[in-house]
Amino acid sequence: MNSWLFLFPSIASALALTGAQRVVVHMGDFGGDSDKPLELWGTAPWLPQLQSIGEARRAYMKEHDLRPAKKVKLTEKKGRWVCGNENTEASQLYTVTFVRVVAELHRRYLVHIGVPQV
Repeated sequence: MNSWLFLFPSIASALALTGAQRVVVHMGDFGGDSDKPLELWGTAPWLPQLQSIGEARRAYMKEHDLRPAKKVKLTEKKGRWVCGNENTEASQLYTVTFVRVVAELHRRYLVHIGVPQV
């Protein structure tokens, strides 16, 4: 992960003031072609569950040899992820599975706090 956004003092202060939490997921764990990590910051109480689901999916996929066939290449220097080239195009997409998991986690949260379902 190479985002510097969260290191800017004003952004870091806003995240701290709102009680935002950081989780890391990988689109490869949700059916994506890339295993590049995705850093998410937010106040949604289900964010840790999202990370746990990703970790469980990763373990299952590894056990059954279902990891993404197409890997984003690492640079030779410091093991950093390659950015801004054809190898990362797939890593810029959210998978349908990821979107469905996020939607379901949020739906369950809304039910938990008593928001009427349509």
